[in-house]
Amino acid sequence: MPKKRIYAYDFIRAFAIVMVVAVHCIPDGPSNAAHIYAAFMKALLFPCNAIFFVMSGIFNVKASYLDNPRRYYYHKVRNILIPALIYMFIYTVYDMVRQPGPLHMELLPETYGINAFSSYTNGIFWFVMDIFVMLLVAPFFARSFENIDSKTAKTFFVMFIVFSGFNLVGTCLGMGFGWPWPLATFFTLFLLGPAANRIVIRHRGALISILFSCVAISTILILVGVPHHPVNDNTPFYFVAGISLFLLLKEWGFKLKENKTIELISKYSFSIYMCHLMALPYISSVMPQMTKPLAHITLTAVTLVAALLISIFVDNLIVKPIQKLSDRIYTIGCKNKQYARYRQVSCALSDRWAARRPVRLLVQQ
Repeated sequence: MPKKRIYAYDFIRAFAIVMVVAVHCIPDGPSNAAHIYAAFMKALLFPCNAIFFVMSGIFNVKASYLDNPRRYYYHKVRNILIPALIYMFIYTVYDMVRQPGPLHMELLPETYGINAFSSYTNGIFWFVMDIFVMLLVAPFFARSFENIDSKTAKTFFVMFIVFSGFNLVGTCLGMGFGWPWPLATFFTLFLLGPAANRIVIRHRGALISILFSCVAISTILILVGVPHHPVNDNTPFYFVAGISLFLLLKEWGFKLKENKTIELISKYSFSIYMCHLMALPYISSVMPQMTKPLAHITLTAVTLVAALLISIFVDNLIVKPIQKLSDRIYTIGCKNKQYARYRQVSCALSDRWAARRPVRLLVQQ
């Protein structure tokens, strides 16, 4: 029986994927106002990455998954890896078609293999590659993080933020920071997902103040020219802003009335993420000239709708049939293994009975 979806998490997922699309639709411009607007929107929207890693941790940092690891890993391959490989193939074809000059489709298998194995980690699929590996090891870390108490989680998070802050300071000084945090930054947020999910908001106003303070600081850092990589997603301000926004969205989600559109966007959010950048260049090329905020909102809305339509088409025409085929193979494999185990037990019992039969006959004589 399928698990009942919780609308609050659908709301968070839908809101976060809109943020992802919006951050890629931020308009450029030569004026100071355009630079300020772009910096503010990046600071406001980039915490979406933290939200997705926290959400993934909530549903996957569970020790009970090791009770049936074969089923757990199959579901991750079915629901994450198979769709990702399909969209990577589509994206490879898309990239080859867009390249100037003659089309060399004979290079498609090699190009796809290189992209799926390595190259796409520098593009839109970086999140997919990161999260899939996290999902593989999540149950092994769950014994430490699934039921971590609030005091311990707070201490761990504070240490993480301090190290992240030193890393930012080192970057600003141009020398880096030589004392590395032992876990990947987003993996830390992933592991803290269950703890973040148990936080109860007592002072909503304070949480909103923290969120917008982090956004303001991040905006200033972008405007003064702090190097791209740490500011976009790897500063303590984005991590704190992401968790703050997650808690606010969760509270709102539990209060809101269920909406079919939100549920639809949430259902296809993974596919929207993987395909929206394919639609964006064509949509932006035909967009009329508008003021920056209006252009941003319009481009985001149109790209989101286009990506949703592409996702529905690709998922139902390609992804789901392949998933159903993999389900059949998995089911047959399970049945064969169960049958083999049954035969093994039956043979063992038969051998034991046969070994005892001469003794019984001798007793009867």
